[in-house]
Amino acid sequence: SASPSTPGGQGSRRVYTKSEQSRAAKNFEAGKKAKARGDRKKAISLFRKAAELGNAPAQYAMGMAYRYGRLVEEDKEESVRWFRLGAEQNHAPSAHELGYAYLLGWGVPISDSESGKWFRLAEAHGLS
Repeated sequence: SASPSTPGGQGSRRVYTKSEQSRAAKNFEAGKKAKARGDRKKAISLFRKAAELGNAPAQYAMGMAYRYGRLVEEDKEESVRWFRLGAEQNHAPSAHELGYAYLLGWGVPISDSESGKWFRLAEAHGLS
């Protein structure tokens, strides 16, 4: 599995330049258009590029793709990795999905405390 360019691993987030953030947002929007017209291969490629540049909605999209085997082979652990990257940026949908992963043991051990932590973060950022 491809690894996003976040040096230092968990707890050490990379800061993306304005140019990278702009490119990521453009890739994410282009990916949504590709998906809408049925070009699944192009969509996942663009979503991945955006996610690797730190775009939280794209990280969420990658998490959903891996959780349900949409556009890629199902991989619960990989889905959790992408959801965590988005959640660590306070992206409410990513945090919510990460909470469910811990609640149900999808790709991570069941943990009420971790589940609660991510559900609370999601709620704090507008998702109830």
